[in-house]
Amino acid sequence: MIEIGSVHEIVRYPVKSMAGVVTTSAPLGWHGLPEDRRFAVRRVDDKGGFPWVSASQFPEMVLYQPVGLDVSPEEPLPTHVRTPDGADLAIGSNELDSHLSERIGRAVEVTRAKHGVFDEAALSVISQRRSPGLTRKPG
Repeated sequence: MIEIGSVHEIVRYPVKSMAGVVTTSAPLGWHGLPEDRRFAVRRVDDKGGFPWVSASQFPEMVLYQPVGLDVSPEEPLPTHVRTPDGADLAIGSNELDSHLSERIGRAVEVTRAKHGVFDEAALSVISQRRSPGLTRKPG
């Protein structure tokens, strides 16, 4: 077996494109990591196939931090979002939706997705440096 790397840190993103939450261990299943991207900010008026607001469209999104913990029977999920100015707003509240709508400049709401919102893959592995075993051949 050839080792190509080791896991340095596991980060869950309970709300798509908001700040992550570091964890020491996590099971990996069919729908990715439990508690990962179970919520997303959705453009209310977008009826297309990808209505989600991401950090590429609203970079300030990464400054919002999911907090609190609802230990429901299925999986623990955050109960609030801490805004960049320090306010804790309940997930699913009109107050949070209004706050985000005002910042983003259009009507949005935080939506829960039972198995998460995945736009590329269920698991992303990010490296801080290039592995010598994974070099690209010229041409």
